Amino acid sequence: MKLKPVFANTKFASLVLGLGGGQHDTVISALYITPERTAIADALPYASSGALIMVSKDGGVSPKTEKDLCGLKVGLEAGTSWVKKLAMLTTEYCAANGKPPVTVSEFPIAPEVSQVLISKNVQAQLEVAGAANAFATKRNGRVVISTPEPVYL
Repeated sequence: MKLKPVFANTKFASLVLGLGGGQHDTVISALYITPERTAIADALPYASSGALIMVSKDGGVSPKTEKDLCGLKVGLEAGTSWVKKLAMLTTEYCAANGKPPVTVSEFPIAPEVSQVLISKNVQAQLEVAGAANAFATKRNGRVVISTPEPVYL
């Protein structure tokens, strides 16, 4: 075949849609395998990673599990499977237990979410464990991981 790969940096929310639309032939990214995604493309599970919750060090909150997100403003990268999971958490857990809803704000890229977290425009951020550890390290102590274990495995 002697084909040469062409790599394109694409926003997360456009990865699967781009596959379905013929914009690219494959995706190399930390995508959760969901029924919605496998309706568009085949998926190969090559890693198992959950999400970690990050907070601003002096933000006044320290959620240990996803259930602790009730009543908080949470920033997410657009297109992640956590958007639907947090909507389900709001209806199935928060509301059922008389707690306020999770308020979700979506942003084009994860580093943008981190900046919004540092500026305290959201109270928490969900991120894939490996990336969350890298973000926390690079933010010189301004962002910390509040979950002792990954959520949404």
